[in-house]
Amino acid sequence: MNVKELNCIGSENCLVNFNRLKEEPHTAKKDVLIHRKNVIKQSGIYYPLDIWFILANYIKPEQIQTFSRLCRGSYLAVTSVKFWTQLYKRFITNTANLPMCLTPNLIANKPGLKIRIVRALFLAYPNLVMNTRSLGEEPFEIAAESLRRLVGLRCRNTWYKIESTLNSSHAYLFRFQLNEPMNENLDKNLSKAKESTLDYLNYNNEENYLVLQVKVRDFTRVQFTEHTTLLDFSMDTNLSSLTMVFSCLNQDKRHDKYENIVIKSVSAIQLLRWWHTSYPHRD
Repeated sequence: MNVKELNCIGSENCLVNFNRLKEEPHTAKKDVLIHRKNVIKQSGIYYPLDIWFILANYIKPEQIQTFSRLCRGSYLAVTSVKFWTQLYKRFITNTANLPMCLTPNLIANKPGLKIRIVRALFLAYPNLVMNTRSLGEEPFEIAAESLRRLVGLRCRNTWYKIESTLNSSHAYLFRFQLNEPMNENLDKNLSKAKESTLDYLNYNNEENYLVLQVKVRDFTRVQFTEHTTLLDFSMDTNLSSLTMVFSCLNQDKRHDKYENIVIKSVSAIQLLRWWHTSYPHRD
């Protein structure tokens, strides 16, 4: 491969044939019909798929999204088990702070390899560790905007944990489901069917959940009914008390049995997704 060909990789003039990957680079130009409009297909150089797999070994974790969007070849490279396994070996050098399921001996033992490697990167890869820390705990004014994302979502369960830090003694956690199933029984049947054909690389049992973490200075037990929907929330003028209004759906799909949850002495509010280091994973 000469210098001219190397410079072409990733440029606007470097196109990939999505129907057939050639062994040797060549140029092509023809008219194609897309949505009843004539589009001229530009000239480009086509590289074998192996080239993209080789280049994938030199990208950093924060460059994965950009690299995967270059062409079909680069996308196939980053969606392979080999790519993620090599990424783990290259960038996870300190495993002392990793959970047992993310250690080298156990990380490949069950479906969801990519998800666990991403979690490990956020715990042990310096650039992503700094990025997670910069998110921090949201000020109450910003937290109010985040809480609006939860209105209308069903809370599957809640619990609390001991925090024992300078600003908080406990933390309440509420697990919300992002995609509401149309039929509970059908959803359970689909889940069982999915378990028998799990995607070893991409399986993620936490993808459709969002966890609200509310830290408090003084702990008081909160009574809560599971599988209720968040209808509204409010904060007092001092921004230290959070009130959430939940409701159940009756047989007519209407809200009834309203329940107010009041959490006092709030010190911090945070929304957690599956990749966040503080997310309560069930493994």
